[in-house]
Amino acid sequence: MKPTNDYFRTRRRLVELKLQQCRFFAAHRERPAGVEELLVEREILDLVLLNRRLEASRPIVDLGRWRTANGAVALASEKSKENSAFVRRS
Repeated sequence: MKPTNDYFRTRRRLVELKLQQCRFFAAHRERPAGVEELLVEREILDLVLLNRRLEASRPIVDLGRWRTANGAVALASEKSKENSAFVRRS
């Protein structure tokens, strides 16, 4: 089963909260490690939601393109696999 839009919105909110924490803790230091990955993940999640919104606005919706968000869901799942592999190695 493919994740829903609510799933992607919630995941984006979590990424945004992590970014805010990093900015708070790094107020007097350099950019902490992992911020770039969070920024990339936020962009991918935005892309998924945007593509789904665009596909849903069409008069005739192609559910295949909506479900995959024109390939953006694959990017998001690859990113989550990379993150889980990183966490296991640590």
